[in-house]
Amino acid sequence: MTIKKHVGLSRRDTLAGGVLAGIAAALPARAATFFGQGHAVPGVQLYPLSDAVTKDLDGTFARLAAMGYRAVETAGFHGKRPHELKAAADRAGLTIVSAHIQAQLRMAPTDRALVDADLAALVDDLHALGVKNVVMPLPLLSDEIVSTIQTQGFAGLTGGVAAFTVADWQRSAAFLNQRGEVLRGAGLALSYHNHNMEFAPVAGTMGWDVLMRETDPALVGFEMDVGWVAAAGRDPVAVLRHNPGRVRMLHVKDIAPSTKPNFAGQQVSAPVGKGVVPWPELLHLARAQGVTGYFVEQEPPFATDAFGAMAQSIAYLKGVK
Repeated sequence: MTIKKHVGLSRRDTLAGGVLAGIAAALPARAATFFGQGHAVPGVQLYPLSDAVTKDLDGTFARLAAMGYRAVETAGFHGKRPHELKAAADRAGLTIVSAHIQAQLRMAPTDRALVDADLAALVDDLHALGVKNVVMPLPLLSDEIVSTIQTQGFAGLTGGVAAFTVADWQRSAAFLNQRGEVLRGAGLALSYHNHNMEFAPVAGTMGWDVLMRETDPALVGFEMDVGWVAAAGRDPVAVLRHNPGRVRMLHVKDIAPSTKPNFAGQQVSAPVGKGVVPWPELLHLARAQGVTGYFVEQEPPFATDAFGAMAQSIAYLKGVK
């Protein structure tokens, strides 16, 4: 697969790149591993393990802790109450630091949504979970798209977003700003998580750039899903460099070279370090830009199972220098 470089950098971007290069030069030599030097070990996103979390919460957390994970990001509440998730994490020596909260969709009956008129209940749940970071993993959707997803699943989502106009992306940006302000008042930071749909051309721009341009950096950050950026045919290093200071967290996800660039939610997954992403370069740039959250995730199917994929990925990351 060929990853396209991000083109059209401005003089401001060039200057920002020079500043970041200076920051990187001031970092300690890369003799030690990236996740050593007093820095936290990689975290894990629970989405690939959703079934296991639902069936055996304590067993799942114990297995992740044994692999070396210490930080966790949830995908909703996995059919559990927030205090149940936190108690299980505490027992395993894990810390839940971030939660994906859908704007509209509810993956389990106990899940809240960002479109709820009163966010007080959601805020209470997030405080009970102990998180500081909230991530909106999809754009704001029309009622028609939401209905289609209920019958067609992910295909209904990608088909609906493919028809997005600039105004649709602007609507999502306005929603993020509004919800970000409310959550900030409750001590919570809101970010947006991308797939590859955000990189589809639309009227001379793309959804990713609209969201970057029209969200307030004080209210909205980004959780860049590296695998989905690469699946769109983009170079994750170039995309990160082009948006200094906006990305707060990464989904550490790799894809196989056989992935054909697309905007339709398709990729051939690979354990981290087994695909096309230049991880040492990307991770050091991320740290220089102030990224603080690194969550391993992989899309199915898996060579063995989701636990095997998570184990392979953290084993690789522990050796990155």
